[in-house]
Amino acid sequence: MYVTGGKQRLDKRLSGYDNAAKFWPWCVVRDLDGNAPCAAELVSRLLPHPAEHMRLRIAVRSCEAWMMADRERSGRFLSIARSVVPSSPDDLDDAKETLVNLARRSRRRDVREGLVPGERSGRRVGPDYTSLMIEYIHKRWRPDVAASSSDSLRRCMESLKSLAEN
Repeated sequence: MYVTGGKQRLDKRLSGYDNAAKFWPWCVVRDLDGNAPCAAELVSRLLPHPAEHMRLRIAVRSCEAWMMADRERSGRFLSIARSVVPSSPDDLDDAKETLVNLARRSRRRDVREGLVPGERSGRRVGPDYTSLMIEYIHKRWRPDVAASSSDSLRRCMESLKSLAEN
């Protein structure tokens, strides 16, 4: 897994990833984040003619929605009640903001301090946001469970299965 440091940086590297996909399977995941009315339009704009082994998948509306779609594990990770984790995360206008706001309620100090930005920081997320999210994904998140609550994740997983079968 590569974390590129933002969608602008990722978008600039897409053609290189696509060239690599001529020889080896590649999957790139990017947030929709209001950059187009729908995922299909964004994909056709960013990568109109992808290589055979390239899968550019768009999280509707953001990857954080996919993370929260496993409500039990995200609630446990954030140390909050499962019932306050949204049941339809793909419908959220700003899943990242929702996730950060849920972290504000956490009983875990490391989650509050890591995911929630300081009052005067001017940032949307806390200083350990990326590392804590990677930890959650690798150690706790269950994509198969999350796919039952996130249609965009389900479609992504189906696309990856077809890539693996090629």
